[in-house]
This record gives sequence, structure tokens and C-alpha cells, in this order.
Amino acid sequence: MTEKLVHNLADKLNNTMKADMELVFFNRVPKVGSQSLMELMTRLSKRNGFGWHRDKPSRMETIVLADQDEVQLIDEIKAINGPATYSKHVAYVNFTKHGSGSPIYINLVRDPIERLVSWYYYIRAPWYFIERKQKYPQLRIPDPKWLRKTFDDCVLDGDEECTYEQGVGGGLFDHRRQMLFFCGMDRKTCM
Repeated sequence: MTEKLVHNLADKLNNTMKADMELVFFNRVPKVGSQSLMELMTRLSKRNGFGWHRDKPSRMETIVLADQDEVQLIDEIKAINGPATYSKHVAYVNFTKHGSGSPIYINLVRDPIERLVSWYYYIRAPWYFIERKQKYPQLRIPDPKWLRKTFDDCVLDGDEECTYEQGVGGGLFDHRRQMLFFCGMDRKTCM
């Protein structure tokens, strides 16, 4: 009986047949293993003859897009000839809201605390700044005190980047909340 229930649930959760385009859209939650999945998709694309695409690198990642930017992203994705994959760190994109067919969505999640701690130290890694400074020379190097601060101290000191309250986001581009990647672009609803 249990096996039948699991099978029926899996069938109901499988939305691939409802997709309107031959494209797998990976709207990557940061620090969940997305680099590994992108590497797998790259290898599979070569082996199986489908296109592999990702967003262009930029100085700042914008997770929640303005309406016109969401439409622009949809147009960019629709211009890709399938079968293909596309990946980008971005909140859930509502293709049907803008009159477009939907791709097949995939994503990964991770324990929220482990992910936050991983992100905290990732953005403080020396190689991260060297890499970004080479791409974007105008970026300033952060204060060494900020770089050396522990996650525990950040939380205990109540620093804004370590405050995880509903509706609090400031200018932090909100990689902090996994739900944005499943909820959408409405800041009021999703934050």
C-alpha cells in the first residue's frame, strides 16, 4: 500500500509533462551544491547533445527582479533553442504571469543554518575577493575586521547581515533566504 502511495505522489509532483518548452531552468539557490549540479549539466550536455546556458557574470547578483527585468530574462530564456538548460541565481520566475510557456524547473535545497554559515564564510574567503577584484577592479577590498569576524560574533552582535527576521533585507541582495527561490519576485509576500 505504501509503495503505491509513494508512486502516486511522485507522479503528482512530476511537472515535466506540463512544461511548454524544452528547457530545464535551474534558478540556483546559493551554497546548496549548485556548482556541482552545473558541472554535471555541462558534462551531460556534451554527452547527450543539448545546450547548456547560464547568465553572464555581473558585479552584483540581483535575486529579486523588477518586473521589466523579469520579462527581459524570460525573453532571453525563450530565445534559447531547445533542448537546453539554463542556470541563474534568481528568485522564482513566473513565466505564465508574463504570457509565456513554462520550462521544467529544478533546484536544490540545504539545511538552512548550514547554508547560511557556508555563505557567510564563502563571501569572506581571500580567493573570492581576488577573483572578484580581477573581474571588477573598481570594487573595494572590505575591512579586515569584517573579513575576520566569526559567524557566531556576527549573530551575537546583531549585525544586519546576520539578522534573519521576516521583512528585513536591506541592501543584502538576499542570498540568505532559500524561500525566495521558490516564492517569486513579490518582496512583500516572499520576505
